[in-house]
Amino acid sequence: MNSATPPQPTTDLMDRAAELSVKQREVLDRLALHPHGAQVGDLAKEMGMHPNTIRGHLDELLARDLVQVTTAPSEGRGRPSNIFHTRTPHHSTVTREYIGLVRTMAECLTEGDTEKAREIGRQWARQTHNGREVQSDASGASQLNALIAILRDLGFDPSYPNQSGNIGLNACPFTTVGVSAPSSVICALHAGYLDELSGGIVHKLLPYSRPSQCEIEL
Repeated sequence: MNSATPPQPTTDLMDRAAELSVKQREVLDRLALHPHGAQVGDLAKEMGMHPNTIRGHLDELLARDLVQVTTAPSEGRGRPSNIFHTRTPHHSTVTREYIGLVRTMAECLTEGDTEKAREIGRQWARQTHNGREVQSDASGASQLNALIAILRDLGFDPSYPNQSGNIGLNACPFTTVGVSAPSSVICALHAGYLDELSGGIVHKLLPYSRPSQCEIEL
């Protein structure tokens, strides 16, 4: 195992950003629109706020390690200008990038490798479940609620069982606008994940069983 000290987890930055006040979040979001950084005056003008107010919010963001500051060479005799940069990526940007990575990796498996993909899904669940698996000895209602919570965290926008008794999946983290539906390998990854965490209440994942919807048969 590599004993080197890695950079801090990106999720730590994102978690700290989620705790910001509304105004702090607005300043951070505005700063994110400047890929090369921005000065206090730039943000104050764009946001219609006093520079001292902007400076106070930036001080809070610096204290939380959510922004960094560099100095630009001064022009003439003036003091060097402070340039502020966000350290926190936008959630949707990170999501799109890693969806692309997973899709690319999945393409390394052929359509006939679904059982291998399913086992990868099981391993994925074991590594990341954080104690949220469905308890096999819990009541039926508790099991269902726990499963719905897991599916929601995964980005599937689940709906409670329909007339057929199946859970509807109304969104998919691996579907992107203008790109074809995920391969069966991606579906097998998720099936394996559910195998591991569902406490045995999931019978089958049914991809594309309804228009704009997949289902889980219980």
